[in-house]
Amino acid sequence: MSSPRAIPLLLLLLFLGCATPLRHYRLIEQQMDKGDWLGAEGAVAKSWSKGYGERNRVLFDLDRGLLLHFGGKFPESNSFFFEAEEKMEELYTKRIRDESASLLVNDNLLPYEGEDFEKVLTNFFAAINYLQLRNLEDALVEARKIGHKLSVLGDKYEGKGRYHQDGLAQYLSGFIYELMGKWDDAYISYHKSFEAYKGQPQIYPFPLPSFLAKDLLRLSQYLGREDDFHRLRAKFAPIKWRNQEEIERGGEVLVLAFSGRGPVKKEFSLTVEKKDKKGNGYTFKLALPRFAPRPSQIASAEVLIDGEIQPLILAEDIEVIARKVLEDRLPLIEAKAVARSLAKAKADQEVKKKMGGGGFNRLLKFGLDEVVKASERADLRCWRTLPAKIYLGRFILPPGSHRAGLRFISSRGQILQEYTFAKFNLEKGGYRVLEGYCLK
Repeated sequence: MSSPRAIPLLLLLLFLGCATPLRHYRLIEQQMDKGDWLGAEGAVAKSWSKGYGERNRVLFDLDRGLLLHFGGKFPESNSFFFEAEEKMEELYTKRIRDESASLLVNDNLLPYEGEDFEKVLTNFFAAINYLQLRNLEDALVEARKIGHKLSVLGDKYEGKGRYHQDGLAQYLSGFIYELMGKWDDAYISYHKSFEAYKGQPQIYPFPLPSFLAKDLLRLSQYLGREDDFHRLRAKFAPIKWRNQEEIERGGEVLVLAFSGRGPVKKEFSLTVEKKDKKGNGYTFKLALPRFAPRPSQIASAEVLIDGEIQPLILAEDIEVIARKVLEDRLPLIEAKAVARSLAKAKADQEVKKKMGGGGFNRLLKFGLDEVVKASERADLRCWRTLPAKIYLGRFILPPGSHRAGLRFISSRGQILQEYTFAKFNLEKGGYRVLEGYCLK
């Protein structure tokens, strides 16, 4: 007879290693491939019971929010982003309170809370929705939320080499502050954006975006920050910029190009040897997650404004950020996996001791070993509908009617996809946000 205590414990621990299926994303991504964003959102909605469920409520809302955004349904998009943000905050509070209770529970069985960068991008896209809706007051609220979240991450991680600032999110906040005439707040956000790009080379391994240098020079000069202005001028020489008076005579166009498919989590194995308090040795294989990029042909993006071609600048590499954020969490994920595996191994041995030595029991023991090995699976959940990279351009145009287009270019100079935007009118002091997404 086996131990009456060991078998329930072992079964419980095996159950707590179950993985979340990802098959529902096939249909969603098929619709995305066609550029049918609303069809993809409909596929998400239909996948609630079999693909998402309550444990994945955050991902359900994030996926619907982003697909509705790209489908041009901005109010509906924000309703899902708000739901996701509220749930993420609730789960964060609960995790802090119940951290010790979840040590033996595989992350797959816990509600998905979202990675730090995913939480910031939620407000980033919500802010763009409000810009598209010409609702600057609520866009400003999202900018302040971005600042607050990054401030919390800064208090927690600054000086530890971890993601704690976001260059693109801070830049968008600065842009919103400028539209509201809050010049000092805009300058502070631009400076934080600069600090993010220059102070985190591990997640921003590319040159400082030139548009940011120009805006720092322009506002430091306009605000009379003489020391900052001269320091920045020496740092960014020989870059040229427009002064504030020139900016105010025209209108602004912000162009965002979203390229490629965002990274996904893949499972890798790690063999670990561990001794318990009695000195008994155990060897087991851990299943851990890491972010892997998905292939893309896109090497750059450019915008055509009134027939003139302007390059867009890489502002955010989500692949790099995601990989770094998960790598920094890996020691904790590994420690929890070791604790679970050790508990399973001890429960497994206790069950085996109670079994006889007959042929059937030997077969049962072998089967038990295989089930224990298979029960520990990595948590591969993530915001899979995100793009891989974001390119940005900011342009000052004279008031009046304008035409614009967007191109995604391969490394060989081939045009992979081209957008032609509807003709638009720009007022003095006004703005327009143009967006495009290419999955190739």
